[in-house]
Amino acid sequence: MNEKDPNDSDSTAPGGGIEAAARQRAEAAVAKLGESYLVEAGEQLAALRQAFDALPPRAEQSRGEIAGLARLAHELAGQGSIFGWPLMSEIGNALQHLLRDRAELGRADRAAVQAHLEVMETALREGVREAAEPRGQDLLAGLAEFEED
Repeated sequence: MNEKDPNDSDSTAPGGGIEAAARQRAEAAVAKLGESYLVEAGEQLAALRQAFDALPPRAEQSRGEIAGLARLAHELAGQGSIFGWPLMSEIGNALQHLLRDRAELGRADRAAVQAHLEVMETALREGVREAAEPRGQDLLAGLAEFEED
């Protein structure tokens, strides 16, 4: 018996049939979610900015406050890759790494966090999704001085 592969888009109606229609619906749903990502990412980034701006001076900081910043960066990074914003993921991951296991943030650390936040805000505002885009490369170049060896 010669059965057709159920994953073969030619196995149903002409033009790909059920599989093609399902794929189109799925792509449309992901595109719609990608649009909502802009709103949600903007809100998460604003929360991250607010938490960072509210961080007390170095001597009064707690690990919990810094861990909270790292958690917010982690959420932004994870969602960026899911919804087609790999640049946000890359920067969010770098920020999370910067904040990981810190007991306090000194002046240089604060400058690095500030730079990461500004780059993420710019990427969202300008719609820069990919590090491979010329503007994405420019934005990442601004963070190069903060990379740890």
